[in-house]
Amino acid sequence: MNKRSAHVLSQLVFNMDRDVLSCACAAGVATAFGAPVGGILFAYEEASTYFPNHVLWRAFFCATVAALVLRWSNPFFDGSLVMFRVKENVQWYWFELLPIAVVGILGGFIGYLWIKLNLQWMKIKMRNSWFRRSPIIETICLVFLTVSANWVFPFLRQTNSSLLSTLFAGCSSEDMTTSSSWSDLLCHNSRKPELITILTYGVIQKFLLSALTFGSRVPAGLFIPSLTVGSMFGTLVGMGVHTVASSYPEFFLFRDCTSATFCAAGSVYAIVGAASVLAGVTQVSVSLAVIMLELTDRLNLLLPLMITILLAKMVTNFFGTPSIYDSYVHMKRYPYLEPGAIIENELADASRVMSKKVICIPATGTTIHQLEELYKTTKTFGFPIVEDLETKQLVGYLARIELKVALQTAKRHTGVDANTPCA
Repeated sequence: MNKRSAHVLSQLVFNMDRDVLSCACAAGVATAFGAPVGGILFAYEEASTYFPNHVLWRAFFCATVAALVLRWSNPFFDGSLVMFRVKENVQWYWFELLPIAVVGILGGFIGYLWIKLNLQWMKIKMRNSWFRRSPIIETICLVFLTVSANWVFPFLRQTNSSLLSTLFAGCSSEDMTTSSSWSDLLCHNSRKPELITILTYGVIQKFLLSALTFGSRVPAGLFIPSLTVGSMFGTLVGMGVHTVASSYPEFFLFRDCTSATFCAAGSVYAIVGAASVLAGVTQVSVSLAVIMLELTDRLNLLLPLMITILLAKMVTNFFGTPSIYDSYVHMKRYPYLEPGAIIENELADASRVMSKKVICIPATGTTIHQLEELYKTTKTFGFPIVEDLETKQLVGYLARIELKVALQTAKRHTGVDANTPCA
């Protein structure tokens, strides 16, 4: 490869890497959770610092193709993209907004504790060279610890995805009279003490195991473990609300319930609990609400999801803890300047790094040819737009990537040549 080809390739990679990262993130979430719209929003909210319209279009295209491939492969063997299907009769009542808000607050606090524990564990690993020298032994220890902890109760021997499917599905009238799969444990009041014990133990052990595992050389992920912890925690809260509503059916708050069986459905609290813990850990909001809707295919849960995610994010913001992603950026000391960062350095002066010869673009009169030559002969990341070259009164700013896109768009229009002025 000659020098010119290497230069062209490096420029292409430099200009496209951010776009490719955003598109890959959207396609990955769309594939992993069957949530193409949520994947696009997640790429915009969490994975991108620069998201113009052309990147939105490319991310939309990639997420669409990913969803089509997923639909064609039919991974759930039911012809749909819904990963965790909920019973059709699941609904919520207005009095449940208070316990749902409590779930959001507690879920945000659990996410805050999870971040603190994981970061402390990672700092111990960074100070101890044994973990760097023995990743295989560490992985074996994590596997043994996970299997041993989950083997205590048969209900917890399921995979996290199976646990989520079970808790999200909830109970129906048929489940109350049958003992198939786990319906006997989840839907019969006689086994409620046993279920409380299992879920309490499951919340604690999966909280600790996920905090110890995340950051190790194991592709364990973050979304599904956090959702699992939150779903079990939410189910516990839902069981408490259901017990109170069943004990006092004539109380004015509980009169809207059609029956004590489906009042305060556990699956509703499992879903909002899962969303609250994941929101506390990742501190994403809009994209998470859409992802949860696409995961469960239950649009009627939009308002409870919005409330829990909002409160969970408010709790973590109250403690001043950044998301797990931002925390890792700070801990690893990656070169990233977050928005709103205040840097105090009395020894450094901005004039030392500023260019004395500023390349400006007049607001009017510049031709397509002049802009093309400017793009080819300079390497700056952007150009100030001024009223004219004499006064140099600033009226705007044009990023280099935006100039490239504008020139490519102009060439596709008929009647536009090299001498066409740009207004």
